[in-house]
Amino acid sequence: MKKLRVLGVVFLIFIGVIALGFTTGFLSIPSFKSISNNWGNISNTTTEISSNITIENNNPFSIVISRVKVTYALKMNDIDMAKGSVENINLQQGDTTIEVISYLNNTKIPEWWISHITNNETTSIDIDPMVVIDAEFSEPSITVPGKTITLSTNLLTTIHANEGKKIQVGLINLTIESINGTWGEINNETTEILVDLVLSNPLPISIYIPQVNYTIAMNDIVLGKGTSKNTPILTNNSVFTMSLSILINNNMLDKWFVSHLQNDEHSILRISIASTVEYEGLSYTIDEFMLYTHEFDTDILGSNL
Repeated sequence: MKKLRVLGVVFLIFIGVIALGFTTGFLSIPSFKSISNNWGNISNTTTEISSNITIENNNPFSIVISRVKVTYALKMNDIDMAKGSVENINLQQGDTTIEVISYLNNTKIPEWWISHITNNETTSIDIDPMVVIDAEFSEPSITVPGKTITLSTNLLTTIHANEGKKIQVGLINLTIESINGTWGEINNETTEILVDLVLSNPLPISIYIPQVNYTIAMNDIVLGKGTSKNTPILTNNSVFTMSLSILINNNMLDKWFVSHLQNDEHSILRISIASTVEYEGLSYTIDEFMLYTHEFDTDILGSNL
């Protein structure tokens, strides 16, 4: 028992000497040297972030303190997305590389998505690592520079590529004169895309479009399917605007996010619209009434910066 007490006193004295050394400047507080971030294992609910932080200890000896703590936090538009920490690290003389595993909560992706779209498709990503030495009587911290990354997308930017498209089936000859896609209403459950198609019917006959079916997907993950049945008749020799409401199921976005990371942060957005058209008692189905694709990449961890 006495031996244990003596060892405890020696340990406290040792800790006190180190704390005093840091405070007076006799000992050099270790410094940050580099950090790298990479994606780790990906599951349906969590995504690992592996961060390797290299700390340089300029003192001529190892700092054998079992209370060096490293933390890592990642926010997207001020939403806490990932946190991690590791403790009981000994800083060897020279460089010590510390791996911190953080876990990004995939179930928060729908919440982030809403913030991203409502913020004009812009996200501020804040990465904040920290290293603290618990020397009992003081906690000198090692300055590790954080990183702020701006993520911007423009998912509907090239939807106008369908302008001037000719739609021909049977005697029907329609033209998509113009097309405009904008974000509509957004709530916790759905994100709306409003699409206005200006169609011209040059024929001397009226054309009826009884229904329009749509599918929206990213990386072949179907985010929404639906039918619009409120399309009126395109009278002969007329120009008509057909308005469609396309709904994304926000609860499917975490599945898309997993596919996005597994595809090296690359995604393909695809909106396909099929339609039934009728005239003079005849009915035709047009499978690709409109097809829109848009590819985009992200660099969430700033590995390319």
